[in-house]
Amino acid sequence: MRLTAGEEDIVLQSAYKETTGTKTTKLHGWGYLSTYPTKNQLLQERLELQAREVEILKEKLAKEAAEREAEKEDLKKSIREEMRQEVHALLAQHGLSTLVQKDNEDLTGLDVPQSQHSRLVIP
Repeated sequence: MRLTAGEEDIVLQSAYKETTGTKTTKLHGWGYLSTYPTKNQLLQERLELQAREVEILKEKLAKEAAEREAEKEDLKKSIREEMRQEVHALLAQHGLSTLVQKDNEDLTGLDVPQSQHSRLVIP
């Protein structure tokens, strides 16, 4: 089992406190010539960490917004299709289905967007 650097540091600090019997708050084991990070360096690291977290949250929000927009579009399409089917059923009940089929046949030969195929114009 391999320990992470943070876990190794915690083990080192607890072993140092047990062997020396001190209650020091100063960290040991940084090395002979190493320097401790300054307050500005610690603050800068904290700011960078928070900036990364904010970016992650922004990405999550953008993804959720895109998913909601896709769901809205799917719902709109299904509602349009249901309405079209209901109109066709009503027209079929009243004997106007041949008129609707004739209009749809006329529209299929033209370069008309699919969204306009479902629009009915009854004179």
